[in-house]
Amino acid sequence: MIGDGTGLPIIHTGSTSLLHSNKEFSLTDVLCVPNITKNLISISKFCISNNASIEFLPFLFLVKDLHTGATLLKGKAKDVVYEWPPSAPLIAFFSIKTTSFNWHHRLGHPALPILKHIISKHALDLASSRMLQFSCNACHCNKSYKLSFSMSTLTSTRPLQIIFSDVWTSPILSSDGFKYYIIFVDHFTKYIWLYSLTHKSQVKNVFLRFKAITHALTRTVQIQYNKPCS
Repeated sequence: MIGDGTGLPIIHTGSTSLLHSNKEFSLTDVLCVPNITKNLISISKFCISNNASIEFLPFLFLVKDLHTGATLLKGKAKDVVYEWPPSAPLIAFFSIKTTSFNWHHRLGHPALPILKHIISKHALDLASSRMLQFSCNACHCNKSYKLSFSMSTLTSTRPLQIIFSDVWTSPILSSDGFKYYIIFVDHFTKYIWLYSLTHKSQVKNVFLRFKAITHALTRTVQIQYNKPCS
């Protein structure tokens, strides 16, 4: 809420720090308000978070340690507003240049024309000024064509005549605590039954339950198939 009583939207909250002359000051409960063009600091929150006090003078202010009274930072007033002194900008740079093959891995295995465009547009540092033609085994394996499946000799003439089954383990535990899954697929209708399991030892009981259900379904299907047409 600003001075006239109106509110401005907050899109994020978090924490950050201010670095000045090798002294780091922490800021907690930071509010990200896009409509405010200047960064504002709450004096009370700043003093509590950093165990400090602030002394305001006509043309400057002093940040002091609350216990010792030692001056930690000096700031000046600008346009009748106390302004936090600027610190050295943070600069990100590469200490070691890398190859185009490593950039290919870092960027998720893009195609060579896309990789060249990214490196050129963003001026990425390379160990060599010349774009090398490299071979990526992962790309070749995942983008290669496979032969079509051969024709199956299995045939079914009615539902539940042939059932395929598989048990698999999930690498991630579900929110309900399930780690194993068993699937049954009917060859004729392609209908699928999926059961979730907490332990692999439950496969036997699930199969017996599935068998009882399919036996009941088989009798129903036979009655419907044998029913004379009206």
